[in-house]
Amino acid sequence: MATGTRVVAQTSTRLHTFDAGTGEAEWEHPTEPAVRDGVAYTGVELGPRNGELLVFADCGVPDCPPAWVGGEGAVSSSGGAADPAVAGDLVYHAFSDFDEEAETATSRLEVYDADGCGAARCSPLAAVASDAAPTEVLVSHGRVIVVTIAGLRVFGLP
Repeated sequence: MATGTRVVAQTSTRLHTFDAGTGEAEWEHPTEPAVRDGVAYTGVELGPRNGELLVFADCGVPDCPPAWVGGEGAVSSSGGAADPAVAGDLVYHAFSDFDEEAETATSRLEVYDADGCGAARCSPLAAVASDAAPTEVLVSHGRVIVVTIAGLRVFGLP
């Protein structure tokens, strides 16, 4: 395979991608993507895409580039993303970042159109700050629930 072709591997707890030409790990995430109409949404936890929302549709095997990416770019290695949630036509993605030099943390819940924006990178439709690093996002009974290391944060649907 040529350099740049991605190989996807799944272990019992994680999804990994590697550059087939160099063998370098590209990114990994726990294996619990949100799925809607055959499209998979996953938040990246480690690697150069750390903290981003990756969306996969119509993937070829073994090459599967994202259909679109959510967010403004990767976060530091001290940050990460929670498993996203999909409800109706919206995707809810939470991530955190930690600036080690400034010793400040940033956590946000972002909302995206589940169909993307027609570009390779999409900005959120809405975003709200959270006070603790997220581990999971759930949608139930008209609420978005962000499970964080400090407890639950509950938001009304936009």
